[in-house]
Order: sequence, then C-alpha cells, then structure tokens
Amino acid sequence: MQRGPDGELIAQPKHFTATCETRGLMVVAKTGSGKTTLIRHVLSNLDILQTVSPDIQPWISVEVPSNVTMKSLGIEVLDKLGYRIENQRSISEHEIWRIVRHRFRLKGTVLLWIDEAQDLFRTKGPATTRHILNTIKNLM
Repeated sequence: MQRGPDGELIAQPKHFTATCETRGLMVVAKTGSGKTTLIRHVLSNLDILQTVSPDIQPWISVEVPSNVTMKSLGIEVLDKLGYRIENQRSISEHEIWRIVRHRFRLKGTVLLWIDEAQDLFRTKGPATTRHILNTIKNLM
C-alpha cells in the first residue's frame, strides 16, 4: 500500500516499476497453523480497508474452488464483487478477467486474497503455471 502525504497508509497499491507493477504476498505455514484466521483478522481490522459504502470493496476474499480453472476462479471473484454471469459457457476466460479488472476499478478493490491458492497449481504443467501467474499479475 502507498503512504499518503501524512505518512499514513492509504488504500492505493504501491507501484515499484516504471510500468506500474505492484507486488503480491504469500503466507506459508503448516496446515492448521492459523494462516486464514490471521489474514482475515488483519484485513477485517485494518482501517484503510474498511468502508461504510456498499458500492466500495477495498478487499475481497475468495477460496479456490474445487477442480479450479482460471475461468472458474474469475467467476468466483466476480461473484464476490456482486457481478453475476448468467451464461457462463458463452463467455471466455479472457473476457471474465477483463470484467474483473473493470469491477476492481469500479469497486475500489486494491487487495485480492486467494485462500488456498496452492490448489491453483496442483497437477498443472509449466505453461499453465505461467498463465496463472500472468493472469494474477495483470490484476496487480
């Protein structure tokens, strides 16, 4: 997150390169160690990520669905943003993620928490792994 003129954190992503790249964060620990509880507590209590407006969502949380694809993850993200896709078969993965980026801008979403993200990479080959990482990176 960026710091405002007063030095306090603000709900705006910090850019690290001339191409406006941001950074992600991974929390890694043993199963049952409290990662999800810790993250939910921090995100729910960090003042800059709270809002009283139903039209603003500074952060959203999604759990990786079973048998995940990037398309199904995108649909899950859109669902959390209050956007429903009626005919999921007729829309491409690329279009879903374009809508996600647009909804992030509309909703002021600056943080996406993907719980159980390791499930995105199970039994996937190198090309699929690169595709997943690039899709997520393009959101940042």
